[in-house]
Amino acid sequence: MSAFKLSPAHFKKFFATMNRATASLGLRGEAAQGYYHMVLKECAHCSSIKTIASAKLFDDCILRFTTDAGDYARAIDYEQDKLKRCGYVIKVMCYQIMQLKRLTLTNARAYFDGVVHQSMQGGATFYSDGNSFYLDFTESRLHKFLQILDTHLRKLKRKHFPTFPLGFNDRVRYVSADTTTGELFLLEDVDKSYYAKLPFCVRFHGQNIA
Repeated sequence: MSAFKLSPAHFKKFFATMNRATASLGLRGEAAQGYYHMVLKECAHCSSIKTIASAKLFDDCILRFTTDAGDYARAIDYEQDKLKRCGYVIKVMCYQIMQLKRLTLTNARAYFDGVVHQSMQGGATFYSDGNSFYLDFTESRLHKFLQILDTHLRKLKRKHFPTFPLGFNDRVRYVSADTTTGELFLLEDVDKSYYAKLPFCVRFHGQNIA
């Protein structure tokens, strides 16, 4: 995965959520500062917000602050939003891998089954129903599978678009420009709802998250 970079919005969200937690816990001054370092150490394994290594670790800090603030409804909603974001990224990556490998729905099922069972020893079920895909995960495998997909997709991007950014991009699709060899691809811009509308469903414990 690419290095996590904090934006101004991240800083604002982090400290606004932390301040709600310290106010709820009655912490001020040095006690509030100690709480800040404790949460970073326990949730993000670092000593400063500037060294948080991933979006997941940042989210873990936010979830801890929200819970400590006693806002359990928001904590539950936030946890659900994390799952939905993760599911959506998995959906987009699956489609882009299929595009760059020129896979049909049938071939894609075999391909992703192989990824699941060889790299993860199970933990997910991949199946199709008509023109749709369904991918059902256990909790322990959701983020692991996302990382595996990211590695596969980056290799394909390096092969076909060596000078382009490798980061996640849900505003493009890859279109084969050479039907003979499949070695030449074009980038085609798509709108923000393109992937959300495609018939691919990511499930978590049987419930749709993307």
